[in-house]
Amino acid sequence: ARIVEEALVPTEKQNTSLWNEEFINHAQMRLQEAYNMSAPGRFQIEAAIESVHINRRKTGLVDWKALNKLYHALMKFAPSAGAMVAQSVVTANLHGPNEGLKSMAALEKETGRNFQPLWAAKAELFSRTGDVANAKECYDKAISLTTDATVIRFLENQKSRLKS
Repeated sequence: ARIVEEALVPTEKQNTSLWNEEFINHAQMRLQEAYNMSAPGRFQIEAAIESVHINRRKTGLVDWKALNKLYHALMKFAPSAGAMVAQSVVTANLHGPNEGLKSMAALEKETGRNFQPLWAAKAELFSRTGDVANAKECYDKAISLTTDATVIRFLENQKSRLKS
């Protein structure tokens, strides 16, 4: 589900019927055990984030409000550039791409110009606003910072879908 035609497929776009049911059940059981300990930490929150994505298998929808709460909690326990980009994407899904881009503008000042996930996310959000020129520029930057062939193919595919 994660790689299709030698290109990465983001979690929220994966075909959930291809996910391993045994792994999912085991992970959900372990997450419940961790929850019962009433001592949340980074790994429990990260597991809960994955659980929200897994729930899409049942509902067909991503619960962006739940992800928003979880990423805010994660930022308290383990702030990272990756979590900040993810939080910006969640913001975009809740409040529109321009809001996500605003939070990414502030984030770029913290991460610098060489954090590939930031550029990939910005490209996606610019494409949602219809700003093809900025989207293409961001895809080019993200591609230039990527060494993984499956990620490069994904980014190139996304860029090729843009309408000039």
